[in-house]
Amino acid sequence: MVVHTKPDDGFLETRPRQLSSAWYPVIPMDLGKAQQSNVRDGRKYLGALLAGSLIMATKVVLSAPRLAEDPTGVVITWLTVASFIVVSVVLLFTSLPQANAWGCLLIAASAVPGDLNTQYWAERSLSPLGFVLELSYLPAVVALVLRYPAAALTRPHRRAVAILVTASVGLRIPLVFTSGHLADGFYRPANWPTVDASPWWHDQLFLRAGQAISVIALVWVAIVLIRRSVELRGLARQSTIPLTIIGVTCSLAAAVDRAAWLHVYPLLGDLHSAAIRNASAALIPITLLADILRRRTAVAAVAERILVRARSGDLTAIRDSVRFVLVDPEAEVWAPTADGTWVDCHGRADSARDDPSLAGRVVRQVDAEDGQPLLLVGFDPRTVRDTQVIGAVLQALRVGLENVRLHADLLAALHELDESRRRLVETGVRERRRLERDLHDGAQQQLLAVSATLATAQLVDDARVRELLDEARSQLKTVVAELRALARGIHPAALSEGGLAAALPYVAERCAVPTTLHVDSSLATDRPDPGVEQATYFLVAEGLANVSKHSRATSAQVEVGVAPAGRPSAREVVCGGCRTGLRPLAGSSSFTAPQVPCILPNTVRPSPPSYPSDLGAIHEHRCCEDPTYESRGGRAGCTARDTRRR
Repeated sequence: MVVHTKPDDGFLETRPRQLSSAWYPVIPMDLGKAQQSNVRDGRKYLGALLAGSLIMATKVVLSAPRLAEDPTGVVITWLTVASFIVVSVVLLFTSLPQANAWGCLLIAASAVPGDLNTQYWAERSLSPLGFVLELSYLPAVVALVLRYPAAALTRPHRRAVAILVTASVGLRIPLVFTSGHLADGFYRPANWPTVDASPWWHDQLFLRAGQAISVIALVWVAIVLIRRSVELRGLARQSTIPLTIIGVTCSLAAAVDRAAWLHVYPLLGDLHSAAIRNASAALIPITLLADILRRRTAVAAVAERILVRARSGDLTAIRDSVRFVLVDPEAEVWAPTADGTWVDCHGRADSARDDPSLAGRVVRQVDAEDGQPLLLVGFDPRTVRDTQVIGAVLQALRVGLENVRLHADLLAALHELDESRRRLVETGVRERRRLERDLHDGAQQQLLAVSATLATAQLVDDARVRELLDEARSQLKTVVAELRALARGIHPAALSEGGLAAALPYVAERCAVPTTLHVDSSLATDRPDPGVEQATYFLVAEGLANVSKHSRATSAQVEVGVAPAGRPSAREVVCGGCRTGLRPLAGSSSFTAPQVPCILPNTVRPSPPSYPSDLGAIHEHRCCEDPTYESRGGRAGCTARDTRRR
């Protein structure tokens, strides 16, 4: 599959791996690069596990002093950090950009320094570091929510994260070295040096200004998330709604919590915004895990649904399935025509290029492995942000349409084979008729003319001449009879005129073994195709010829009827004891040949008959009663040889 993309549209170009026709898997030509890639991946996973373990251990050690005061809060923070670490490792094993995995690990790491801003660690002079980095998790969470599932932030989003880092971390550094009248939540170590400056710097510029900037940035992030969810369509909106709700809740709760530190609205401190913020932040890894599971199941369901519809070859069904999967009611598909144009399911030509309603929509072309175009798919780019889903849709379309094309090619080849077989049969029939006509109208007529001339010569009185003429006429009659027999063998005229019911009695009469013939009466009125009649005729003729030459039977019986599938079937029964040349079945002195289907064009192809094990072999018996057996080179005694057909 070749998916034509632009370099900046966010979709990946997908090309299938060329599989080998052998049973063994394809081996990369450069094993060194593959091994290096595996080593890098192993190191990456190991590094993430080690980093997560170190972060978790550090979190437990730094927050252990608060365990006695607030055991519930401490355990909840442990579980939250552990969940972010687990999600980061899981994301590394998915096809999503690795920036999301490292973003989760960064959130887990940024939740650790805040535990240093306590009285316990203030006595050890570590609280300043904890106070400065206490809110560093806010920009980390915002960056993940704004970026997921993409690989990088857009420029406006990067600016918002940078402003939030400045307000949450950068403006806290001067708060550590200044003091004022407003509480800032900093546990100052004993004898901690401060700058002798006006409290205005601490209260108004650094504390209130920093908190105000943080509130504005968090509210702006909530607005961006809501606006993005409104702008998205279809599947993209459905997949981002859970994370958007949690992100908006977390941002607004953090904004209210920061606003409480402004000391402007005292009632804000009673809203428990910090608890709401922490609870919504704890739901983020759960939401990410649910989204990963949804992506796995969605890709499988999408591929199955699209593949089933694509195999049908119905353009309308394919369009409806694409609309259902992408949740895009305006998605459209176009199929190529023989003259190089594209038509939609309504038969409108070139609508893929001329339809003005397609402005701003993405059109993807699906090609076969040999480069032949199969389909055009047009959809709203706002409905799909997951390249894995759109890749699964396009791959399923390619596989399904390839199956349709291969099936059509196979049917065309079978039709051509049937036509060629029909032409061969018709050519053979014409040639046999021509030979029979030439023999009848040419050599036979000339011989009859000679016979008439000789009959006229018999009027001569000479007895010797009349004797020679009688002998010549007898020989001519023999030659004429043989020519007629040859003509009937090439193409029996009785078969063309009267069918099997008229032609087979002549065959039975010519057989050296007394033969009883039973022909279904329906074959005289409801005659099958000429090719089927000829095949049945020559089958019976050849069978009786073999009976006359090889069976040494005393009688034969031929039954010709109509099989359930509508084709004539012949059954031959040869009687005469064990010296029939064929093995008796179950102690009986007769042998019934299996029905031989005559498969010709435009006839139903039956499934192969399931013969018993005895009928799957050709048994050749030579009895010791045969006085000529040893003279033909055989050994004395009764021998048997089985030749099995596998």
